[in-house]
Amino acid sequence: MGPPSLLVIGLNYAPEPVGIGPYTAGLCETLVRSGHKVTAIVGKPYYPQWQADPACPSSEHLAQIAA
Repeated sequence: MGPPSLLVIGLNYAPEPVGIGPYTAGLCETLVRSGHKVTAIVGKPYYPQWQADPACPSSEHLAQIAA
């Protein structure tokens, strides 16, 4: 049996500097360090410009959360 797998769904994630973004990122990174396999489905960063960051990958891009 492998490590527990978790799915986290949220609006914000790092690199968002405010709101729930830092907390969601911290939760996922802590779970990974604890041995869990974590997948996060989150929105694109938009603060402080109040529009999607063009430097952020498209929705087709998937990133692995690493410790």
